[in-house]
Amino acid sequence: MPDLKDKRFSSQAICKILLAAHLISRDQARDLLKKETRVKHILYKQKISKKKNPVLNGKPETMISFIDVLLYLKIQRADQPIKRLDEDLIYKTLADAWKVPYRKIDPLELELNLVTGTISKSFAKKYLLLPLVIEEGKLIVATPDPFNFEAIKDVEMVSKLKVKPVVSTKSDVEKLINEFYGFRYSIT
Repeated sequence: MPDLKDKRFSSQAICKILLAAHLISRDQARDLLKKETRVKHILYKQKISKKKNPVLNGKPETMISFIDVLLYLKIQRADQPIKRLDEDLIYKTLADAWKVPYRKIDPLELELNLVTGTISKSFAKKYLLLPLVIEEGKLIVATPDPFNFEAIKDVEMVSKLKVKPVVSTKSDVEKLINEFYGFRYSIT
């Protein structure tokens, strides 16, 4: 989950980046900011209904990101109105603005032992970090939040490697964490 206290993840900052990339209009940005609280509550209720234990620690504004709101609303792109703003484009645009590499993860290129042997499943799920590969002595880690420096430092300590974060979509990271750690569990 992106660190929502980080100003780079504020709804205003994300809207500015999407506006600068001509992916949303000023009217869309105003409308999105107006709808944000209501949509976060809707998504929070959906999240509670999916859990077996309906007690979640946190408020909708801390558990649901503005990117989740954008995806829920299925926004038409300002530059190509016949297309919708999708998760890949949002994260790629943010990564470009943040000057952090974006990587679409190909699960066939991942090594099971590296993914599951570097950090625990609970740590990976909590911080949405997915070890991808070791390149030039650095551990490349996919995450929707490349600014979670504390978690990245923890991975560096555990792996004894310098960590280089790359931006990937939240849904890809979550899905692959579940698949790889689930597969590791099933074969052990």
